[in-house]
Amino acid sequence: NHSITNNYITGMGVEYPGSSAILIFWTANSSVSNNEIAAVPYTGLSVGWGAPAYAANNQVNQNYIHDVMLELFDGGAIYTNGPGAGTTIAGNYLDSVGTTGPCTTSGDAYAGYTGIYYDEGGSQYSDSRNVIRNLSCAGYWAYIAGGNTDIALIDDYVDIDRVFGCPVGG
Repeated sequence: NHSITNNYITGMGVEYPGSSAILIFWTANSSVSNNEIAAVPYTGLSVGWGAPAYAANNQVNQNYIHDVMLELFDGGAIYTNGPGAGTTIAGNYLDSVGTTGPCTTSGDAYAGYTGIYYDEGGSQYSDSRNVIRNLSCAGYWAYIAGGNTDIALIDDYVDIDRVFGCPVGG
């Protein structure tokens, strides 16, 4: 039952670049809304952590997350890990995800930059009406890792339609 609302978060992760700007691990019925997150080396917002985890009925709505993943890879503007049990991610504006320097891979190889990244046994998440644009280095607007189930992507707007879904167990 936490609320994180109307904050401006920028330039964090100086000593520990692997930090998320906002991190809600094992929480339920929490709201993260109307925040702006900018200029961070890793993920903008992380929800849940590992399976089995307790993260349920959280709302991630109307956030502006931009210029994230500037130094590290294998993350995204919004990153989930483990089950979500009714968590919604809606109406967020996710812009400029990934390095501004040279890509570490060539061609269409995935460099680890994602708009919304569902990882490690994610289930029962619903995302809708998000705007995802300007992904660096052949990034995906949605990445659904192996073992994830019951994830709904509804009415999102993307400027490059690249979705990755691992096969079960892959």
